[in-house]
Amino acid sequence: MKLILSGLCFLVISASASAIDWGKSAADLMSSEDGSSSAAAAGAVDYAKGLLPALSSVTGTSASQSEAGAGSIFGLVKDNLNGDDFAALKGMVPDLNMESLMKAAPALKDSGSSLTSLLGSSGDSIAGAKKVYDQFNSLGLSKDQLGQYVQVIQGYLQSEGGQSAVALLKKGIGSLAG
Repeated sequence: MKLILSGLCFLVISASASAIDWGKSAADLMSSEDGSSSAAAAGAVDYAKGLLPALSSVTGTSASQSEAGAGSIFGLVKDNLNGDDFAALKGMVPDLNMESLMKAAPALKDSGSSLTSLLGSSGDSIAGAKKVYDQFNSLGLSKDQLGQYVQVIQGYLQSEGGQSAVALLKKGIGSLAG
C-alpha cells in the first residue's frame, strides 16, 4: 500500500511540476560549466555593496525580485537546517538580514499534497524544492535564474562568512537536487 501511495505521490508531484528540471542537482546549481564553484569565478562580482545589488547586477533582475528570490532560497535553507545550524549561518553573515529577505519571498496558495507527507522527509524535501521553483516562477524568474541566484549567494557567503557558511548553504539547499 505504501509503495502504491509513494508511486501515486511521485506522479502527482511530477505532473504538477512538469516544467521543473529535476535532473539538476544542488551541485549543478552551484557550479559553472567549467567546474568552478562560484559566480565569482565566471566574472568579477562586487559583493562590497551587499548581496542584493550583486544579485541584481549578475541576474539582471529588479531589486524587489532579487530580495524575494533570495528570500525564497533562504527560506528553503531555514526549513532544511536545524535551528542551531541556521543560527550559525546567520551569525557568519551578520550584515545580511535573512529574516527580512524571507518575509519578501512570495506567499503561495497552499497547493501541497497530503501525499508528500506519506514520504516523510523525502516528501518534505520535494515539496520544499517545488515551493522555491514555484516562488521563482511567480516572480517571473526562470529555473536558470535560480541557478544564478544560488551561485551569487554562494559567492557572497564565501566572501562574507567563509567556507563554513557555504557548507551550510549547500546542506540547506540539498533538496533542490532532483
